[in-house]
This record gives sequence, structure tokens and C-alpha cells, in this order.
Amino acid sequence: MPATGASNWTYTSPAWVAQKQYTVAARVTDGAGNTATSASSAFSFDNGAPTAAIADPDQPFESSLATLSGTAAEINTSSPRGGLNLVQVSIQENPPLGNFYDGLAFTIPSSSLDTSWRPVSGVTAGSDAASWTTVSTPAWSAASAYQVRVRAVDRSGNVSLTASQTFTFETARPLATITSPADLALDPGTQRISSLPSILGTAVNGSGNTSGIQH
Repeated sequence: MPATGASNWTYTSPAWVAQKQYTVAARVTDGAGNTATSASSAFSFDNGAPTAAIADPDQPFESSLATLSGTAAEINTSSPRGGLNLVQVSIQENPPLGNFYDGLAFTIPSSSLDTSWRPVSGVTAGSDAASWTTVSTPAWSAASAYQVRVRAVDRSGNVSLTASQTFTFETARPLATITSPADLALDPGTQRISSLPSILGTAVNGSGNTSGIQH
């Protein structure tokens, strides 16, 4: 089929079918009728985006978080397929206006999400699925909020939807006290108790915590 143009030519593509292999061939003929040897290029067409998920953090409040982890997978597993290429994580402090993590500190402005993506480990190029973990995590600040985002990219360049998890980091322990019965060490006159229908006490959040008392 003839293409449009001469030294720089174009040809309108057909409706490519996902997970199919194609070979494109081209040849040129000059005004004298000389025809060049055909040039060809073979490729697989894959337009299915992979998936990405976060396993940890998995709660709205966290007290310890040494690594971030999750999974990623190709949505199309029939041949031919490109497989996963990489998984990237972005961490923002005090969203939505706080800075993003650059691998060492939170220095990337909130308007620059595209430059905040960091690679993770555990992903083999060409694989159908992966369990990933972060290469490094920030020094989490107590009573600060964070948003973790993750995305996967396959070898065809398809990018997954972004998965996210927001949490507040809390390390201060809550405080519990018993008001009845009175502590023997504090009140030696309470060695003997003849009636105790209820045990009473108080509980308060740790300093700066917002998670509340659970039980």
C-alpha cells in the first residue's frame, strides 16, 4: 500500500489488536523504477496497563514503618506480552500541600509529583508479577501525615492507575491509670477491700497523638 510523502513518509495505522505480533515492511521506488531492498520491523502490540497495590502502610495510623511494600502485576498474561518494567513510589509529607521525598529529604515541591517517583526493589523486568519493597524510607516525624503513592510501568510503556494510602505516624504511648482500687503502695490503708463492684481508671492519648483510645 502506498504511503504519504517521499523522503519523510507516513502511513495510517490499522486497528492494532492487543497481544498480537506484527511485522511492518517498507520499500521505496525511484523515478527510474529502481526499488530498494525492503526494510522491516517486528513488534508486539500491548496496550493493557498493569496494576499496582500497596500492602504496607495499610492503616490510617502507623507507629512503625521500616519499609513500604506491595504488589504489581501485568493485566494481560497471554503471549506475546512485554511484562513488567518497573514500579515507582512517591511519598508526600502533610498532603496535599507538603513536599515530596527525594530519597534523602522532603525537598520536592507539592506541584512536582512527576519528579518525585522513586524506583523500588523486587521487580524483575519482563515478569508477570512482583512483590516490591522500597529501597529507602524517610525518617518519619511523629504526629505528621503522609501519603504514599505507587504505580507500575510495563515494558510497552503502559502505566498503571496510581494506588495510594494516607496515614499519620504516631510513636507516643498512651497513658493508662487505675483510680479504684487505690494502689497499696500509695495508700497503705487500702490493704483490705470488702467491696469492689467496678474497677475504675482513666486513659489519655500520647502527646501529639490523634488516633484516639481504642481499648
